[in-house]
Amino acid sequence: MAERARELIRNTGIFAIGSLSTKLLSLLMVPLYTTVLSTTDYGTVDVIGTFTGLLAPLVTLSVYDAVFRWALDDANDASTAFSNALVVWASSMLIFSSICVGLAALGVAHIGYFWFMVVLGSLGAICSSLVRGLGYVKLFTVAGIVSSVVFMTLNLVFLLQLELGLTGYLLASAISAAVSILVVTFGAQVWQYWQPTVVRPARMQQLLVYSLPLVPNALSWWGVASANRVVLLTFAGVAANGLYAVANKLPSLINLVYGAFLQSWQMAAVKSYDDQDAGAYYTKTFDIVARLQLLMVMALLCVTQFVCATWIAPTYWQAWQAVPGLLLTVVYTNMSAMVGATYLAAKRTRGLFLTTVYSAGISIGLSVVSVPLFGIIGASLASCVGFAAVLGIRLYETRHFVGIRVTWSAMLKYHLVIGLQIGLMCLLPVGWLQGACLSLLMVGLIWSDWPYYQRLFVTLTNKR
Repeated sequence: MAERARELIRNTGIFAIGSLSTKLLSLLMVPLYTTVLSTTDYGTVDVIGTFTGLLAPLVTLSVYDAVFRWALDDANDASTAFSNALVVWASSMLIFSSICVGLAALGVAHIGYFWFMVVLGSLGAICSSLVRGLGYVKLFTVAGIVSSVVFMTLNLVFLLQLELGLTGYLLASAISAAVSILVVTFGAQVWQYWQPTVVRPARMQQLLVYSLPLVPNALSWWGVASANRVVLLTFAGVAANGLYAVANKLPSLINLVYGAFLQSWQMAAVKSYDDQDAGAYYTKTFDIVARLQLLMVMALLCVTQFVCATWIAPTYWQAWQAVPGLLLTVVYTNMSAMVGATYLAAKRTRGLFLTTVYSAGISIGLSVVSVPLFGIIGASLASCVGFAAVLGIRLYETRHFVGIRVTWSAMLKYHLVIGLQIGLMCLLPVGWLQGACLSLLMVGLIWSDWPYYQRLFVTLTNKR
């Protein structure tokens, strides 16, 4: 188990390097974009990016997820999945292309670039899923970094030297996406996995039975995340939505590391699914990740009001009220995704979709009730309860094929400390006294759990 844990951490580190590098490069380019591009152009970029990401699972039928899952089994399954997935992808692209031609005839602006990004993005997702499933973790990360560097360099040329504006930005996006595909293709010799002789309708059906439930699951996940904003706009107005957007900034810090971990965990969960001690491995990993994320919540609560008081305008001060609920929402969302990896390992993707739908219904229903009464606090609590519900449902369902046992006493203790921190935030003024009290609560919890963390450190550093 220790060796699997070290491999999980090692892969997480590799994915994190790629993720943080690309995010840092994107951040460095923001001053250029806001200087060269008008607000209308930047808004167009955001719309194209949003709909490209939203349509990717829809137009490809999320078949790249099936490629990733089958590639984790063995090379023969990888070839079969990849070959059949390419046929599905090509068929979907023909339909999508005909729709884009119709939109272009109607005079829809930038539809050519949009088509190009969807085609390249979906093909890149299939190739990247293949190499990630085959274990080319470093290549997957390098491709992302190279693509970001090419994108940044081309933007400097197209926007500053050639002054192409929005066209230059879109062209740079398309070229960098193509470069990513080339790096992955030549790095793993992807063409070796294309075998026309294994293309069969029955094989494509098998992939689609797995991947199709992931399409509404992805759309529902997006809907759950966006529904509260719609409810806020309807019942509380644009200003409340602005506060809510600012409140989301601190919680998003947790996902900087967790996003990389989830990519690594999906691989580890599938590889260890058939092991005799799979349940124990899943349980221990779940417990560690849950505790560490809750500790991150405590640490961020220590600085929440200070950050809101010093780093943002006074008119946004009330945004802090939504932060505690949103921090817990991120934790429950991440743990739900972690348990969701066991559905992928067991090839029971229908359960992922159904549990996400349940969460959407709970979250939206609570938002309609709580937002008119409590504004942004109601929206954050509705999200929190909705994602806590989907986590509970998934833990209950997965006991049939992977028994993840939650250490409820520890979870209760961690949540109790978080509750005390929130109470002190409401009672004490912003300053050193509040920060000291909140920090002492967190340090006290760590001290009480010190033997646990000592054992964890010994396990991870033991070479045997």
